[in-house]
This record gives sequence, C-alpha cells and structure tokens, in this order.
Amino acid sequence: MAERLIRTRDQPCNCCGSAAREPIARGVDFEYATCANEFEFVRCADCGHLYLNPQPDPSELGVIYPPDYGNYASDKNEAFTYQVKNWLDRRYLRRLTRGMRVERILDVGCADGRLLGLCRETFARAERLEGIEFSPTVVERARAQGYVVH
Repeated sequence: MAERLIRTRDQPCNCCGSAAREPIARGVDFEYATCANEFEFVRCADCGHLYLNPQPDPSELGVIYPPDYGNYASDKNEAFTYQVKNWLDRRYLRRLTRGMRVERILDVGCADGRLLGLCRETFARAERLEGIEFSPTVVERARAQGYVVH
C-alpha cells in the first residue's frame, strides 16, 4: 500500500450544488496503490446524485492515473478477456437504457474511446458521441477513431 497522501478538495454536488450528502461507500486505490488516501462515494441529499468526495485535486490526476493505467493500454482490445468484457458491457448498456432513445453520449474519462466504440455499436441512433479525457496520448487514439474529445 502506498504511503503518500495526495491533495484533495471538498466537492459539493456536481448536479445541484448542494453540500448536503450521505456516505455510501469508501475505499482506497486497491488496483494501483498510487496513494494512501481513503475516498468516499456520497449521495447528494437533495437530488440523489452519487459522486466521489473528497475528490483528488486536479494537479494529482497524473498520480492516480499512472502511465500503466489499464484503460491507457493500446493492445488491450485484442485480448480475449477484453472481448468478453466488451460483450458484457454492450449487454449492460442495452439493459441500462431499455426503453430510452439514446441520441447523445458523453463519456467522462473516455481514455482511448473503448466505451464510445461500444456505444456506437450498441446505439445505432446515437448521433453524437463525445468524450472528456486528460491524457494527451489516449486522446489522440480516441480522436483517430473519429470521436470528439475535450
């Protein structure tokens, strides 16, 4: 386990701005052990939005998303395990949106666009697929597939 604590910031609800919240779950970075901080998922008491609080300070994102972060690997989509994961994720997306007309998708933390690709395959009517990503290397891979990435 990492010993370093990263800087964090208290975050009101991203949807309604309320500071009223209830804790839902907490944990540490068990996959990469990049920091010793314990993070908490909270539910906004006013609108029900679920979010991380405290949140890592933006200056620390490079620490918690190291270069070997799984979603940044360029060869992952060829592995059998990722093919199975893609199938399961498509099934989950269909179930999650049953009865909805999906026309626009914004993937926050889109990495190389894997989920956007699954959405393109799953939602034929989706006219607008965009992502947000801070890693310049993987942004270029997503853009090379034709996605608008901010």
